[in-house]
Amino acid sequence: MSSADITLLGQIAPEYISFSDTTRFNVLKGIAEGFVDETLFVGKVDYAVTLMIAHMLKIGERAGSGGSVESEKVDKLKREYTPTATKSDQELAATSYGQEYLRCRKSVIIKPIIWD
Repeated sequence: MSSADITLLGQIAPEYISFSDTTRFNVLKGIAEGFVDETLFVGKVDYAVTLMIAHMLKIGERAGSGGSVESEKVDKLKREYTPTATKSDQELAATSYGQEYLRCRKSVIIKPIIWD
């Protein structure tokens, strides 16, 4: 069980600094905890859970339109992205928080299981 909270969400994802819907947060936290293996993310569980919550909130802002971000345009400035995630990670790669979750996941040591 993670001890991630709304305060940590605001620190990691500043656009949610004033997020105060504790009921929604707790629902998303329960879902996020299902994606974060505590034995794998030792010492990084709260961070990984909070990244997953921020990712879900960001995806929720799209109002049902899915897919990864391929480009952004503000006035004359345009930035295009080349997909680099594997097929299984493309959904996470759709937001900066999902990308950070993937980076965090890569940083943990996965111990092989040895069967006798």
